[in-house]
Order: sequence, then C-alpha cells, then structure tokens
Amino acid sequence: MDNNRPLSPEYLKHFLEKRANEYIENVNYHHNDDVIVSRAQTGLLAGMLTECLNGENGDRYLVNEWLTGVKSTNDISPEMVLAMLDWIKPEKIYNPSKKKDVYVPSEHAIKEAQNVLRICLEESGQTSFMMKG
Repeated sequence: MDNNRPLSPEYLKHFLEKRANEYIENVNYHHNDDVIVSRAQTGLLAGMLTECLNGENGDRYLVNEWLTGVKSTNDISPEMVLAMLDWIKPEKIYNPSKKKDVYVPSEHAIKEAQNVLRICLEESGQTSFMMKG
C-alpha cells in the first residue's frame, strides 16, 4: 500500500473494506466467531483520526461516516477498527513538551483523511475554502 500513497478517497474506502474482510477471515482475531477489539484500540483510532483532521471531532464524524457508514468510532465494527488502525499506522514517539510518549498518525494517513474530508464537504455543498490547516 505505501508505494501508491496517498490513496484516493475511493481507493482508501475499498482498501479498508478489503482489510476488514481479511480480519473477519483470520481466526487469530476471533473469540466466539466475533472479531475482538479493545476499548484502547477504539480510543486510539478516534484520537488518531481526530489528529489527522486538526483536532476536529465533527470532521472525524464526517470522515467516519463516509468511510464506514457510521459516525461514531464506537459504532464502527471491530474488524473495521483494526483495518483503520492499519491504515493510520500510529507511531509512538517521545514528545519533549509533554515529557512522555505519544502516538502520531502517519503523514500519508493525515493527507488521506483530509482528502476524504474535502470530499465530504464538497458533497454537502460546502466549498474547499472551509478546510482548516
């Protein structure tokens, strides 16, 4: 995937659906036939996606809905949470101003999430000048 990045919004949606299906098929992620995801993973996804979108929760809801069909990260299927974390590729780095390790999304994921947001805004009739950052 990295060689062809940034991904178009349409291809990103396709990639996420395909990756989520791979988790469904991989029994290592199952418990009683359900894919397992922790609250920490769901929270990490919400935080990373919000960071990709300049800290705007409202924008995260738009992007979530466009990519997955649901607004809230809590309502995203476990397999899609894992697929989205694979896409965002959070990396733990030391933040000297906070004096602790923090997670940051990949540069590609930031650009791709912002491109999805741009599509969301255009589809809702908002113009591109409303984009932040």
